[in-house]
Amino acid sequence: MIWLLLACAVPTEGVVRGADGAAVAGATLAAGDCQAVTDQEGRFAVHCPPGDRTFVVSHPAFLPSSAATGPAPVEIVLEPIPVGPGVYVATSTRLVELPRLALTRTGDQKVGWSYCAASGGAAPGEAPVGVPAGEVRLLDNHEVDWRLFPISEDGCAYRLEPANGDWWTSPTRAIPVMRESELAPMRSWLTVALEPGRYALIEWYAGGPVPAVALGAEVAEASGESAAWLARELVVREASGAH
Repeated sequence: MIWLLLACAVPTEGVVRGADGAAVAGATLAAGDCQAVTDQEGRFAVHCPPGDRTFVVSHPAFLPSSAATGPAPVEIVLEPIPVGPGVYVATSTRLVELPRLALTRTGDQKVGWSYCAASGGAAPGEAPVGVPAGEVRLLDNHEVDWRLFPISEDGCAYRLEPANGDWWTSPTRAIPVMRESELAPMRSWLTVALEPGRYALIEWYAGGPVPAVALGAEVAEASGESAAWLARELVVREASGAH
């Protein structure tokens, strides 16, 4: 019986590489009960029952991928997971870092504060990143906390209004983001359901936005003066086929 099964099995072999062409050792390929692990040269070989199949390819340092295999050797290329600090959005083919967004704070202690995007949106030299509406997947490599807010038609993402005494309140509410899994300390996959529009990921500390000192901006403290605040922009477009 064992000999008969081996005789009917179809050999599948190939190599797994990173986007830089280097071999990926220890990558797992799985298509149902048919599984393989790449060797030090990124190569794999496995005997599977006859028929077309698609392998799911995974490795801790790379984005999951899938590949259809057949009798001919295949080469599978994986996209590395970024390690640099930042927030990345998963597109159909890769992870793209969200660009920095220039926010300014205007107002005063009497009327309140508005945190709004400067005209032109993303910071100079950085282009907005767009993804389809629906479930959006993010990779968070940040070392600080942040909150996600929709950008309204007037370009503002967050507002604070004076309440009673020293109390302040905000009419804007952060969009809930779900933590999917943790790759390492301070490195997590996140998911969030978003409708078409512009969004700001505002860095957050001690209950409020963080001044954008890291961008070399001069943060004005006097009432009524504009100040630069640290954020990133995400653009969500209509999903393909939506009416």
